[in-house]
Amino acid sequence: MKIIIPLTHKNTTLSNLASNRPESLLSLAGNTILGHVLNLVKPKPTDEIIFASGQYEETIKVWVAENFPALNASFVHIDTGGRSKSILACRDYLDDEPVLVVSRRTLSECDYAAIPDAAADVVVMSQPDKLEEDAKIWWFRNGRSLLAALQATTNYNDALKQLRSEGAVIVRKPVKQWLDARTPGNLLNANKRLLALGRGATPEAIDRSYAEDFTAMPPVYIAADAYIESAVVGPYTHIGAGVTVKNAIISNSIIEDNATIENCILNGAIVGQNTQISGKTQKIFVGDNAKVQLTN
Repeated sequence: MKIIIPLTHKNTTLSNLASNRPESLLSLAGNTILGHVLNLVKPKPTDEIIFASGQYEETIKVWVAENFPALNASFVHIDTGGRSKSILACRDYLDDEPVLVVSRRTLSECDYAAIPDAAADVVVMSQPDKLEEDAKIWWFRNGRSLLAALQATTNYNDALKQLRSEGAVIVRKPVKQWLDARTPGNLLNANKRLLALGRGATPEAIDRSYAEDFTAMPPVYIAADAYIESAVVGPYTHIGAGVTVKNAIISNSIIEDNATIENCILNGAIVGQNTQISGKTQKIFVGDNAKVQLTN
């Protein structure tokens, strides 16, 4: 089977968090968004993964080679455009074989091996509680028919209608669960959910905190080379590679690689790579029955 993952760049609130990399490589629960997508799909060695990307094509190539070296990967360049244009750009790969189209910004957990349906021409994977809404996974029995429908309509939803009008049998199946990762808030929610499920969580976080004199409140992901001193980390927090945390409390947050956090409290934060955030500590003596509001 062939698997298409559109990775074209769009200026969104999520992509604005990454100045020199695609949003699909933003960190999430011990991995990246794209890493979790690929881990969920679990492609077989015979599956060909086709990445339709543009501005950051070389960055994605390097990342795939380093993190999924055994993947049977191909890359198609497309400067701009959404899902429909991305698939049209992959026309040379679309033949009579089945093709699976997977969104890069929706993490859908399902039995991917069981998606192909002997009685269907198209399978649309849907949200478990909203079967009329798709979960950004589509299977097509014939890639050439998908290409023809897109060439006739240029719109993805219209292409599905075109296939139905031609007699294609379209069925819907529910996913086990799905997580939207299209906005910073969605990304934090996905990070929380994945860590709660143990996806990417550091199992020895508490033992490490004892040895290194900080407090870990699982579930958390803490990179092996992160330096943490006199801090509280967690719950639901991702601490990336090369991060330094001193005299801080961080919860429900994603701290990207090589960031420095000192003397502050962060809750529900996303901190980009190589970013430095610092506050100030205060010494205070407060007697009985007092009310104090501290500000920087």
